[in-house]
Amino acid sequence: MDKPLPEYFNRVGDLTDRLWTDKGRMTRAFPHVAAQALKEFPPYEHIAAHDVVQWVLGARELPRQHIEHKFGEPGIQVFVRPDFFIEVLFWLEGSPDIHQHGFSGVFYVLSGSSVHTEWAFKLNTQFDGNLRAGILRVLRTEYLGQGSYRSIGSGRDFIHSLSHLERPSVTIVVRTTGEPDAIPQWSYQKPGLAWNPFHRDECLSRQIDLLDMLFKVDRSQYVDAAICAIARPEMSPYGVFKILNGCFDKNDEDAFSRLLEATQQRERDLAEIFQDVFSNQARDRHLQIQRNVLREPGHRLALAILVDAPGRQAALELVHSKFPDAEPASVLGRLIGEMATVKSRGFPTLLSSFSDVDLLMIPEILASYRPDVIADKLGKKGIEASTERVRDCYDRVRCCSILRHLLDDSHSELRLPHSSTAPTSSHRKITIENRT
Repeated sequence: MDKPLPEYFNRVGDLTDRLWTDKGRMTRAFPHVAAQALKEFPPYEHIAAHDVVQWVLGARELPRQHIEHKFGEPGIQVFVRPDFFIEVLFWLEGSPDIHQHGFSGVFYVLSGSSVHTEWAFKLNTQFDGNLRAGILRVLRTEYLGQGSYRSIGSGRDFIHSLSHLERPSVTIVVRTTGEPDAIPQWSYQKPGLAWNPFHRDECLSRQIDLLDMLFKVDRSQYVDAAICAIARPEMSPYGVFKILNGCFDKNDEDAFSRLLEATQQRERDLAEIFQDVFSNQARDRHLQIQRNVLREPGHRLALAILVDAPGRQAALELVHSKFPDAEPASVLGRLIGEMATVKSRGFPTLLSSFSDVDLLMIPEILASYRPDVIADKLGKKGIEASTERVRDCYDRVRCCSILRHLLDDSHSELRLPHSSTAPTSSHRKITIENRT
């Protein structure tokens, strides 16, 4: 550290302040001036993450801390003005939730790395002031290493998610204090639900608290009470979503199915949207739990690819960014194979339906699908794998919801047809992994 840490952030903050004043302190100009300040004083040339730790632990006092602002693990405010501030955010697990912001600015990777995904949301239906439905799609997925930075736009202009790879990954954020025009800060669920996680309804909060209590005391009473709450005409669609979300988190598949059926009796369109949302959550839950036990950045990269990469090309570009000297398809297959053997307490391994031999085939299939070559290659290693078995493994990868988007679509000989119709929500069942 060539300058005392407070002095460095004061220089960045003061320059940001002057540049923003020159722009009339217009909020739309703030990301640009914040980026200018960071370019003038590149953080990685002046400070390191451990400097922040040493400074905070040795300080008698700090700039005003936004204690109510629970962002980061932890987040430290290092420069504060009434209408903007600078903070350093440490991330161990972080949240890969898809979200937008009620502020604007810039985030900068000081150490570690992340997979960054930008999204777009097209609104179709507004159920109430805190719940919307539409279409959510990926705009781009990219790897951000040390020294990378991105502008933060407020509101729906910048919807994104981040998966941090190293523990910790550390980011610097230069941001406005808040922009009322960009409120609420919507969060998003695949395939297309927007909800307001910051909405405060005292009555609804207490009703959910009581439902949680009933679940712990008498499960059947909980289910009956929740069904009654959902059926009440004055219960908002947002309230129904919160009740269902609380039940989903309890890992009780039968209770959730009954509450979803009650929602369908109340409003079929709403129930069908929730069906799709929670089906996606059930798919991603095991992946996110797996994330909490993974420590190797490469494994975390592979997991981020399984969750958010829109296709094979995007996946290979992410791997190449992290491992530029290696063949990306082979590396991706190897990482997935290794990651699949990591156990999460109370849950099966990630690809538990695949045998040990299958897990040896998957890297080869992802790298280059040639059944005869793969069988011969494994045979030379003393592993019995016929050409037909390789084809069978390929078929099951194609059917696997977390792997099929990684296959090379030029291999059309075994392409499986997609179902032209999906069963209605009354006949579909969401499988919730139960803890053992």
